[in-house]
Amino acid sequence: EEVCPDEIFISGHPESFHYTDFGIYKQTGEYTKSIDEELRPIFRCWKCGHDLFYSSEDQAWHIGTVDKLYKSWMKSTPYRAPPCPTRIDDWTTYFPKTKTWSNSLWVRAKSACRGAYRIHASENVPEQYLGEYSRLDTQVSRHQVGRPIYRNEHGMFLYYWNETQDWHIGPQYANPSGDSYAQLR
Repeated sequence: EEVCPDEIFISGHPESFHYTDFGIYKQTGEYTKSIDEELRPIFRCWKCGHDLFYSSEDQAWHIGTVDKLYKSWMKSTPYRAPPCPTRIDDWTTYFPKTKTWSNSLWVRAKSACRGAYRIHASENVPEQYLGEYSRLDTQVSRHQVGRPIYRNEHGMFLYYWNETQDWHIGPQYANPSGDSYAQLR
């Protein structure tokens, strides 16, 4: 039987109005059952308050609220869900204005990023940009497309910026215009 990671990183299209649901989902220790009576872990995004869970009713993984009659706004294709959501490549999103489901905005589920990174440089890099960057539980904006934000002991941030589609280091993560010292690819 396939074992799911303890933490799953949900990311998606930056224009999705569900971007606040992107981020790290951690196993809660609770489970739902598959149609074959196999246990499927429930994951919770503690900063956004939503769940990633399996529903045996339509045999799909959902992102939404497991306690409220399985209300969801993102789900995998029904009747084809693997034991772990990291193997799904065909998510659909609910559009409340049209009351329809569509796969026009991509969503990804993968094993979460590491908790820390160490940045080294050979020369000409100020000390405050170097060192160990630890992952924050900060609510990310649509510019990070659900990717985590890291900070070092000098207050510098390591963050992803979707407009340039690369990683930056700088004193703020909400607006990198002119403040980034480095870009990492």
